[in-house]
Amino acid sequence: MLDFVQKWKDRITNLVETKFRLLQLEFIERASGAMSFLIFSVLLLLLGFGVFLFIGLGTAEMLSELMHSYISGYMSVAGFYLALLLILFAMRKKILRKFTSVFISVLTERKEDDDDEEEQDEEEGTPSKNKTK
Repeated sequence: MLDFVQKWKDRITNLVETKFRLLQLEFIERASGAMSFLIFSVLLLLLGFGVFLFIGLGTAEMLSELMHSYISGYMSVAGFYLALLLILFAMRKKILRKFTSVFISVLTERKEDDDDEEEQDEEEGTPSKNKTK
């Protein structure tokens, strides 16, 4: 009888350790996905800044030629960038909500394996254990 209890205790302990390790691995997977998204976003931001910088300089030079004044050309481009900045500032809540929803979807996206299991369970008529609502 004592051997039976010890065997079940070992199984339960093993199950708890396995579940804990699985949770750790899922957290690591989601955190690494979020970090890769952030790194990609920062790289995109830096490249975008470089593109806008050189487009702005080129446009300022072109406008300077057309207006026959360096100050007018560069101030026109600065005015355009200021107007763009004001528009972005006015739309900051919408933009932040969009970035928040993208970040949340990166953190909570389901793996394809989970979706396949759920579809298979639904076809068989078995309730899915991975369903969350």
